[in-house]
Amino acid sequence: MSFSESQIKVQDIEHLGIVAGIIDGLGFISAPLYLFEKFFSGIATEHLLGEGIQPEHLNHEPLGRVLDKLYHAGLTEIFIRLALSAADRFGVKMDSFHLDSS
Repeated sequence: MSFSESQIKVQDIEHLGIVAGIIDGLGFISAPLYLFEKFFSGIATEHLLGEGIQPEHLNHEPLGRVLDKLYHAGLTEIFIRLALSAADRFGVKMDSFHLDSS
């Protein structure tokens, strides 16, 4: 099967995931939250987060609310649940565990 140039859609998803980008900050780690949406400029946010999600939607207001909710819910507990869920979903064999809180 061959494709014409007009049928090919290229999107930049940076480091293949939004989680790595947010954790690492990719240089934005010390930037004020009001610059957060600029981090996503040029990144395929609809592909990573869902249809209709644009970089301008990812600004300091919803980010601040989410960070507050995550803190109050307990970051360690959330991380453990996500890690176990991902391991289960992708069939990762777990015969030992290592938790690094850094």
